[in-house]
Amino acid sequence: MNMDLWDSSLCVLNTGIWELAQNSGEYAETPYGKGYCRGQLSAWMEYLQCCHFTLEVALLEMIHGYDTACFGFDRRKFIADWVFQSEAGAFKYIDNLKLKGYAVIRKARIGYKIGPLFADNPDIAEELFRCCLKFTSGQNVFLDITLSNIHAVLLTRKYSGTFMFECGRMYNGKAPILPIHKIFGITSFELG
Repeated sequence: MNMDLWDSSLCVLNTGIWELAQNSGEYAETPYGKGYCRGQLSAWMEYLQCCHFTLEVALLEMIHGYDTACFGFDRRKFIADWVFQSEAGAFKYIDNLKLKGYAVIRKARIGYKIGPLFADNPDIAEELFRCCLKFTSGQNVFLDITLSNIHAVLLTRKYSGTFMFECGRMYNGKAPILPIHKIFGITSFELG
């Protein structure tokens, strides 16, 4: 491993990278430490009935606040574009006028990908997950979960998800403290 390249690329306070589990030995000499693990699961899903909670532009401020709490920092512009991208569906869960979770599903090269799937609890996550499945009308669905959230693991098992691969999130500084219990699906493997 070229450590000069690593050292010169670390000009920010804290960066994160993903490591594939089978390549974990290659990262031993780097300044990155393990943050958390995630896995990608997929399944062929049948059409499911669920309530359809679509997102509206008027709720972007509420979504932004929820996303910042789950993701760890402000990504207002990104989220505004992400939730309304073409060939995608975005869903919210509101209870007593308070946002309790949201999910986005988008067209991928093969099937669809869910991400993020952030929710206050497993029941809300499942309802949002079912809305995402309904959006696809039975096509392949991929979900990148945080393996340290046992409820995300159980959700994918309940719907017969197939484990594809595992990797770990690594940081060259202190790993951010995130509400892992609310993260049922990361936004994207490439974006965290």
